[in-house]
Amino acid sequence: MKHVLPHAAAHGSAPLFPWRPPANRLTAFNLLRAFYLVFWLWPSSALGADYGVYTSLNTMTFSEIAPIDQIVDNEPIDFSNGELIFTYNRFELGFSWKNLRVGYLARYDYRLEFSEDTARFYFEEEGAGVRPNSPRNYDVYLDVMHQRSQGFIVHYDWQPQDNLKITPSVSLLFANGLLDGRIKGQAQFLGNNIYGGQLKLDYQYDEDFIFERDLSGEQIRGTGYTLDIAVDWRPSDHWRFHLQTFDLISYIHWRDAPRTVAVADAEPEATDDPFERYKEASIRGQESTGSFRQRITPRAQLGTSFHYRNFSIPLELYIEPERVFVFPALAYSIGRWELALLAEPRIEAFGLRVGHPWLSFVFMADRLDYEKAKFFSLGLDLRVPLF
Repeated sequence: MKHVLPHAAAHGSAPLFPWRPPANRLTAFNLLRAFYLVFWLWPSSALGADYGVYTSLNTMTFSEIAPIDQIVDNEPIDFSNGELIFTYNRFELGFSWKNLRVGYLARYDYRLEFSEDTARFYFEEEGAGVRPNSPRNYDVYLDVMHQRSQGFIVHYDWQPQDNLKITPSVSLLFANGLLDGRIKGQAQFLGNNIYGGQLKLDYQYDEDFIFERDLSGEQIRGTGYTLDIAVDWRPSDHWRFHLQTFDLISYIHWRDAPRTVAVADAEPEATDDPFERYKEASIRGQESTGSFRQRITPRAQLGTSFHYRNFSIPLELYIEPERVFVFPALAYSIGRWELALLAEPRIEAFGLRVGHPWLSFVFMADRLDYEKAKFFSLGLDLRVPLF
């Protein structure tokens, strides 16, 4: 069972998070330099062009129990209680025509929800933690959702009123990365390296990192769709409200997806590796293949802002099923440009947003040292009118 707890994806398959060292993120800054001069020299009349190209890159990663870099490297040192790890990543590239945008879409999502006991057991066994030599029962619960896909997306801006814009979005996904399931039960530590307990597993996958099921020659593929909506309402010159959903309705249908269901009954026994002990105790189980419908975790962003002259005070909520992030901000406008300072005080995250009719750039983190960061968010949206 060595790979059941949160370090699972770091063994024998892709890392838990698609993290990149800072040098590989300099491309975004080079793009900003390249287009900065274009924005000032391009005629203002181009803003009304009917045709154009656009691109969008958005990533948000959060680890509640340890810095992201330590989770990726499977070396949790700076541990704190928590129940959530996630990374959501998407890239779009396409063209626009009047109110319509059509583009290529690539996605990588990974979400882990777990009990505090699960996180602590993992930290004490694999990290820098020391397990007290006293009996303890750990309530184990781990739910994982991972998908990797590419496809096409369509956005349409519908403006029923001058102060109201509604944008439905539909995407078609072709997926080739799958991990979805859960483990729950009891892990018992009786002292002196004696472990026991009962764990139940049920998961679908494109690579079996627990029991190493041979899937050579098999291609695991899924087809899915998402439906989202964005609403932008400006009831007066001073107030603005907006809503953006993410995976409001979203499913991926997997054909012939491998599945493993197992029960590990571990009688108390001394061992230096409790994960292998639980794996060896999984004598009751079943491997199968069948259709599976995967639900991508729905989220939403809800915001409002008050405007007075060149100043505005935005407030945004990022709503995740198990957590709500609150982002107050202060913004100032100069011509067509807007500069905003962002914060999430509860996780000590701060950032910057630069806005323009053609460009939006957002960066937030709770630490500038990426080896210590638990929260990281980057967004780059670019629209270039052509004619």
